[in-house]
Amino acid sequence: MRAFAKPTSPSAKHNIHVGVANGLTNAKLLLDKVKSGKEPFHVIEVMACPGGCCGGGGQPYPPEGVKVLDPDLLRKRASACTAIDSKKKLRKSYENPAIEEVYSSYLGGPGTEKAHELLHTHYTPESREESDNQEV
Repeated sequence: MRAFAKPTSPSAKHNIHVGVANGLTNAKLLLDKVKSGKEPFHVIEVMACPGGCCGGGGQPYPPEGVKVLDPDLLRKRASACTAIDSKKKLRKSYENPAIEEVYSSYLGGPGTEKAHELLHTHYTPESREESDNQEV
């Protein structure tokens, strides 16, 4: 199970550089490379759990003597999830009739101003001092 990947996704005109990290230690390594200018990613995906969702806290306990984050166990779990998913009739959210209905009835279609306003998150940098003074 790779902890850090750099796939490239070709589009019609450009190669899109994607950074993928699983586990927070690997996320920090990826972000450090971005901050230093060593990696010019267009898109970054971070999965907090080691091994991605297959290594998350909601997974069943492994057999006795097998560690929760054993790489072989994570590979087997990921393989099983992929096999189950590949047999599903509905696999892509944008092809889900319920999602299509929300877009057509409420949001006015994908890419509309309303869809962007309601479905996109925007982050703004803040100083460490500002974040330390915020109440939780």
